[in-house]
Amino acid sequence: MTALEEQQFRADLCADFVYFVECLWTETGLNRYQPLGEVEFQLAHWLAYGQVRPEEHNNDFPVHWEGKPTLRGLLAPRGVGKSTLACALKAWHLLRDHQRRVRSFSKSLEAAKGFALQVRMWLESVWFLRHLKPGKIRRGGRKIDNAIKFFVKGATMGKDASVTAMGVDGQKHGGRGHLIVGDDIETPENTQSPEAQIKLHRMTVEFINMQYPQDPSCEAVVIGTYEAPDPQQSVYTKLAQEGYAFVTFPILYPQPHEHVLNLHPYLKHRLESGLAQPGDKVFPWMADSEVKKRQTNPMSWSKEHMLLTRLKASDHYPFVLQDLIIPSFPIDKEKAPIDIRWGRQRPDGSDTTREDILCLGMQGDCLRFEASYSPHFEPYDRQHAWLDTAGGKTATSRNTSDRTSLGIAGLLNARIFVRHLAHVGPPNSSAATPENILHIATTLRDHKVPLLYVESSMLYDAQSDPYGQLVQQAIDKLAAQTTNWSCRVIATKGFAKRAGYKESRIIDALQPVVPSHRLVIDASIVEPGETKQATIQYQLTNIRMMKGALPIDDLVETLASLCWAFGDPFSSDPDHAADEQLHHAAYESLDRAGAIRLERPEPQPYRQRMSASQLPSFNQR
Repeated sequence: MTALEEQQFRADLCADFVYFVECLWTETGLNRYQPLGEVEFQLAHWLAYGQVRPEEHNNDFPVHWEGKPTLRGLLAPRGVGKSTLACALKAWHLLRDHQRRVRSFSKSLEAAKGFALQVRMWLESVWFLRHLKPGKIRRGGRKIDNAIKFFVKGATMGKDASVTAMGVDGQKHGGRGHLIVGDDIETPENTQSPEAQIKLHRMTVEFINMQYPQDPSCEAVVIGTYEAPDPQQSVYTKLAQEGYAFVTFPILYPQPHEHVLNLHPYLKHRLESGLAQPGDKVFPWMADSEVKKRQTNPMSWSKEHMLLTRLKASDHYPFVLQDLIIPSFPIDKEKAPIDIRWGRQRPDGSDTTREDILCLGMQGDCLRFEASYSPHFEPYDRQHAWLDTAGGKTATSRNTSDRTSLGIAGLLNARIFVRHLAHVGPPNSSAATPENILHIATTLRDHKVPLLYVESSMLYDAQSDPYGQLVQQAIDKLAAQTTNWSCRVIATKGFAKRAGYKESRIIDALQPVVPSHRLVIDASIVEPGETKQATIQYQLTNIRMMKGALPIDDLVETLASLCWAFGDPFSSDPDHAADEQLHHAAYESLDRAGAIRLERPEPQPYRQRMSASQLPSFNQR
């Protein structure tokens, strides 16, 4: 490339952000992982200019906004490369004018530092950006060049660095910039309560105040995905109401009845012209969206993938009672049918709705019998109990709402059979009274449970939790008087320490189980109790993604913990697993009758079954 050609090339880079992105993706190899198409070009063009990019074959493509909005925003699902494009926007601004000041905000300081590092790596490695490579600049005897802020080469000294990274909850006063970027500033944690939402909104107001007041070229760009419990409460919705020009790129073209915050005009044009149909992929290169839809709960799909501003009632309340299986037979303590089917009708055409138990669900909901089940019963693959001590309360404390709850369940062929779920002791009683501890131990013995998880108090280490030790002592006394039964107690904080607030953890644990009809609950558990709010029917159908959604959530939390403790056995198809077990049982019976002979390998120690390549090496350090 001659000097004149290079000069023209650099001029073209500065003139067109989309061309800059194409060259950057090619130079860094990003085009192998994040392919660029017309949708990505439209997304990039909006980030840089706040306008619709005219298609090459249609120069008369309508532009939605007149001029260039200096306050703009973009909503898109995760995994489409919007944050990488935002980093490219920062580098492009510095390429056009190395005196520009960029301030980058994200949900945390660590995330913001990661985005700043991405920009720095490009400035150091990409040949047409290398002349901007940051260097150590002394200011007041200190060298300014670190992960939080740095000056590009040629930038004049000043109070503000070329690039400054900050968490959205950090101190923002005293610094200014020409380009303010808020990247994924909304999280479930900073929107879990109305107070947190107000605080986040107040922080984003500073995006305008930190711009240089005499420079009309200053811009603020906000990108993200809905994380608030309701999109109407999202900071992005509030910014749009305050003058930010937002556009949305959902994962699928929306249906006519689905509403998003300003569908991008390019996508709207394709829908109106018939080039795309509702339900088509917006990003054709992405994995099958239907698979992703099945892997996430309906509320997450509507908010984080489709980016809908108006959620259905089923999105707010993700569980319905009719997705459960309430069998016509009592659930056994040792074994369960290898196959049990959910359905609205039985094979004979009769309805499966249960009318013998009062339904406490939403309007139109109901309880259902099984549609059919196999007469062949097998022992559970695994079974355990979970004891929720009402927030880990000890004998010296009381909780007037949540009560200590015990749940017992078994797993067979990717279905969970819950045979016991109830409160322990009378209301307002301590979990640590001798009567309650004896009741717990007796219940475990009667159900022949081999393993009990106790939700450990946050005041103690899980291994030294005194309540778990008290329960273990009571179990050991009963086990000494009982033949063929013992139970191990494990104190754990695993469920309580998972990310997110409690309602989010409960929904995430039950989502793979309830809508897929893999939860079988004994009829005695769903019987209405003395108070409606204390029943599992009410708690399951009224839980939602909002902190403090339920005044009492003890039973649904215990149920969620029970399911969570089984790990992830739900990747297999329960119907296929049942067929495999039937075939295995048939072959075993033929083998016992002498009709066939099954080849069984000689038992070997585990290490002998492993190949040489699989054996771990203990000599390498």
